[in-house]
Amino acid sequence: MKKKLPKLIWPVAVDAGKEPVQQPAPESAAPADYLKLVSAPAPDEPAAPTVQAAVSPAEGMQAETAARREEALKLVERFSFWAGAAGAIPLPVLDITGIGAVQVQMIRRLAEMYDTDFSGSRTKALLAAITGATLTGSSSLGAASLTKSVPILGPAVSSVAVPTLGASATFAIGIAFIEHFESGGTLLNFKSRKRDRAKKG
Repeated sequence: MKKKLPKLIWPVAVDAGKEPVQQPAPESAAPADYLKLVSAPAPDEPAAPTVQAAVSPAEGMQAETAARREEALKLVERFSFWAGAAGAIPLPVLDITGIGAVQVQMIRRLAEMYDTDFSGSRTKALLAAITGATLTGSSSLGAASLTKSVPILGPAVSSVAVPTLGASATFAIGIAFIEHFESGGTLLNFKSRKRDRAKKG
């Protein structure tokens, strides 16, 4: 059998006329304090302040212009789709009228986007000068529309030609007005390339 080791004996307090009393050694508080320090969570370090790069007014204006142009291009693409849908109307003249109405609304929205005054009559006059889409069929779009009145073959050809021409013409017109408005132009000083070439010739 293992012998029990004697307990630690603290110095005996001796008093006259009394028997000596053994006092137990006081428990050390060091281990408990040490455990508290080890198990205590570390204080959260303050997050490093985020530093934002300074943006110059020119860069801010450039970003705003790019965002507005992207929005304008999406608008032109959307109206080009609707112009193609209007060109699918099976009745001649009505299809061109529908395409023209879509183009007017597209220019109105672009004018609002670029903070430019809009005039419906002025816009219609510009569209007539740009596209030359008259009801007499003097343009490719007008001629394609009139083929719908031709029996059998006419509707088959025009059902593809008119929507395609209407969508492509609307897209080209939209791009031209975006470039014009971005350069600070208005509906009053818009000049089509067609008219410019005619003057040069």
